[in-house]
Amino acid sequence: ARFLNNVITGLTVAPMIFACSRETIERLRRVLAPRCYEFAALLLGMATVLAVISIFPSVELRDLPWELYAPIPFLVWAAVRYGSAGLSFSLLIVAAHSIYQTINSRGAFVEGSAAQNVLSLEISLAVLSVPLMLLSSLIEEGRDKSRALVESEARFRTMADTAPVFIWMSGADKLCNFFSKGWLFLTGRSMDRLLGNAWVEGVHPEDRESWVKNYEEAFGKWR
Repeated sequence: ARFLNNVITGLTVAPMIFACSRETIERLRRVLAPRCYEFAALLLGMATVLAVISIFPSVELRDLPWELYAPIPFLVWAAVRYGSAGLSFSLLIVAAHSIYQTINSRGAFVEGSAAQNVLSLEISLAVLSVPLMLLSSLIEEGRDKSRALVESEARFRTMADTAPVFIWMSGADKLCNFFSKGWLFLTGRSMDRLLGNAWVEGVHPEDRESWVKNYEEAFGKWR
């Protein structure tokens, strides 16, 4: 029971403390208004569902207590859209509601003794919290990697466009997918007119065959 209590505290309270750090607060100030409105709608919807659960605590859906499952869509919403910080805040609300219901002898965790009710409540919250927190962490990790990739690509493009050389890139399919600004300025062509194999059109007809041959041989040597 002590272990489960620590798990629930670590998943609901600890992330909120880290979310209140200065860096996170500065990041929240830059959040667009529509996302703030969306989070407010999420909290309002979840609060409405929890209020209905408090009014009708004994309602069952297909012989299952619906109060255990009704908040899940909102928690998944928070995990996908707002990461661990938003999820932990939502979990804290759900946990507080479940504890309140149990203390007042209502809800799904009032069938046994006080110790059994507490243990059932902790197990339920832990089973609900752990997968959702893992989901939010994986999503945040993917977003961080995508953001780092975009920043890395932006730095490369800046370097390539300002370097005093002509730079181009090609995939393993031998189709060109990038040309530096120096190359575009030299040829007087737009990027769209050079991508793929279109760059060949800028080579003099007498040199075109030898250039294409050397180009393809370079791929063979690379492999």
